[in-house]
Amino acid sequence: MRAAVYAWLAIGCGGPVASPAGGSVILSFDGHTTFSWATFWDDGPEVTPDSWADFGPCHVLTASGSATSNPILTAGTVTITGGMQPVTLMPGNNGYYPFGQGTIGRLWNGGEVLTMSATGDPKGVPAFSGTVVAPTHITLVAPVFTNGNVDVPRDQPFHLAWTGGTVGTIWFNMSGPIPDGPSDTYCEFPAAAGEATISQDLIGQLPAGWASVHVAQVNRAIVPAGRFPIELRVAESVTDGVLNFR
Repeated sequence: MRAAVYAWLAIGCGGPVASPAGGSVILSFDGHTTFSWATFWDDGPEVTPDSWADFGPCHVLTASGSATSNPILTAGTVTITGGMQPVTLMPGNNGYYPFGQGTIGRLWNGGEVLTMSATGDPKGVPAFSGTVVAPTHITLVAPVFTNGNVDVPRDQPFHLAWTGGTVGTIWFNMSGPIPDGPSDTYCEFPAAAGEATISQDLIGQLPAGWASVHVAQVNRAIVPAGRFPIELRVAESVTDGVLNFR
């Protein structure tokens, strides 16, 4: 989770940068179970950020940065309310919150205002509270993953289309093509748009081969807790598949 936040903060940066303090509270539905977790961390050592090439709303990893291990903190008791049932997350004695605490089914229908808050820890992250609107369920209508696979010509743009989007964004995340393609490509499109295009400039630079793809719907907000920016995120997996680049 921290890596995702760092990638978002470090795009376009060059050279070593401070590994900043922050945190995340996440509610994520994988099609069967809603998982919830929280993590908070203090300032860490200087790191070299990942390098990314930008193609409009898409970003391709060109070089991995250095890893870091920030000191883990707590923010007291974390609660998520406003959905079908409340969620409570308590830190363990080691400072970590339970990872992936699960509840069968989706905890929202879409459109609810979810409140994510924490009581605070005087030795860690102060109390905070913020809201994020739960996204509605979307259906991907293009591409159609027949048997989980889609052929993609590299001499033309790649189109996506979906129905049901309202708030937040559609995340398109790809690894490959293997063995020579980038390990991480991600795009973020407005969910309400209903369609998006990945440019041929990007597609044409990829080698032939197959790549694994994950599409998700995400809505998020950033709230301050003293010097800590806290990401509040609600996500739902849409589909997984394989793209065969030819």
